[in-house]
Amino acid sequence: MAIKIDRQNGQNYAENIANSALSFNSGTWTVASGTGTSTISASTYFEGISSLRLQNNVPASDLTVTNSNHTTVIDLDGNYQISLHLRKNVALEQRQLDVLVYQNAVLLDTQSCLVGSTDAELDDNDEWVRYQLGSGYALNKLDEITFQFVLKGTTTAEPTTIMFIDALMINPAERGNTIVPFYTKPEQSKQVFGSYNYQDDGTSSVTVASGGSWYTVENNGLGALTTSAGGFTGVEPYDISTNEFDLSDLDLYDEVELRLDLKATTSTSNDTILFRLNIASGAAYLNLYSKEYDVATTDDQIIIYVPVGVLTSLAKTDGFTLECSSNASGTVVTTNGYYIKVNKRFV
Repeated sequence: MAIKIDRQNGQNYAENIANSALSFNSGTWTVASGTGTSTISASTYFEGISSLRLQNNVPASDLTVTNSNHTTVIDLDGNYQISLHLRKNVALEQRQLDVLVYQNAVLLDTQSCLVGSTDAELDDNDEWVRYQLGSGYALNKLDEITFQFVLKGTTTAEPTTIMFIDALMINPAERGNTIVPFYTKPEQSKQVFGSYNYQDDGTSSVTVASGGSWYTVENNGLGALTTSAGGFTGVEPYDISTNEFDLSDLDLYDEVELRLDLKATTSTSNDTILFRLNIASGAAYLNLYSKEYDVATTDDQIIIYVPVGVLTSLAKTDGFTLECSSNASGTVVTTNGYYIKVNKRFV
């Protein structure tokens, strides 16, 4: 019977020698017997980007899944520990997953993991639960280790039964600790900020047609240095089609840091140029910059640094725009580019 690990073993870490496919971030698992599916799920996972999702469409019968390419080769003779994380999604029902460990295509061990309980005080539902298989395994150099999973049949009123599997770990046991350590620290992401650059191709500009009026500053993002390669997956903080800083991909209390690179060309002497952020379509304004020019015609590069917090749901959904104004018509504002740093709030 597998041991349920209740404590956070946060001081003891070890490398996982299982291949990357056994993090269930990729690969194909197939149904060997029973009726159902085995898919990679990007919506539910403990570590990495996805988990293995088993769905048994005939809950009273077993569902067995296997793979043909997820072989882990042992590098050195020794004793090894195996652990994994499981998750179910129906309250007050118990699920059983059998883990079959094969050594060189021969069944080495079968361990049963009981997930959850019909007792509300003991139930583990919609949360990841960690299990350790057996007390250890003596493995030899070049042994090929593979796995099968069996979602056991059960009596339930549900039309299907579902189990998620993630963070399967094989590690050397010579650490003087009978509990398998974490190999992935329990943090949400290793990336703490995202970097984005939106360079204009030199064609975006706005001309102040009326002194005192406010105009949206444009940036087409078509310059050669435009990139979001250093950003967060699924987060794009600027929309070139609307010239709007878009916060909808962020969470409340995240932050964006802006470096705005602009050029102002004055039209008259004593021309005063101003910049502000129009937040959530006029719900609030943040004044950024003001400068008076003595001579009639001046080209002046303007660099503005400003942090902006996602403090309200309205700011998140409606975003903000950069606007400029002048006390005289004819002033031209040209955009060189925007650098944006996105800081995620991890709690």
